[in-house]
Amino acid sequence: MEVITDLLERNDLLVAFVVVGALMLISGYLSKTLTRGRLQGSAIAIIFGLVLAYFGGLHTGGEAGLADIAIFSGLGLMGGAMLRDFAIVATAYGVDLQEIKRSGLSGVVALLAGIFVSFIVGALVAVAFGYT
Repeated sequence: MEVITDLLERNDLLVAFVVVGALMLISGYLSKTLTRGRLQGSAIAIIFGLVLAYFGGLHTGGEAGLADIAIFSGLGLMGGAMLRDFAIVATAYGVDLQEIKRSGLSGVVALLAGIFVSFIVGALVAVAFGYT
């Protein structure tokens, strides 16, 4: 058992990908079977992730949720800057310049407003919580 634990601790990022993949698989299945697709699988996965982080924090008394447990420490890395960078790249790959041209000025204004409003709201929330 110690060999397996040591192996999982040394490959913490790989464990994080497996955990997130399994969570998404289960969430997608629950979305299809329980809600017939009315509730997105990603929403169910977010709820599961928050619940797991809460119980991980209770178990360890730490501040990083499941990432405080050595086997799951890769979740802290994956959920931080790596997730942010992945979201940026995935969004950039999803951009279709023909669609932007077709949407015209209103589409460009909506895109820029979405970017700036979300940034400003995020900054205000951070300041409200004391981030300087």
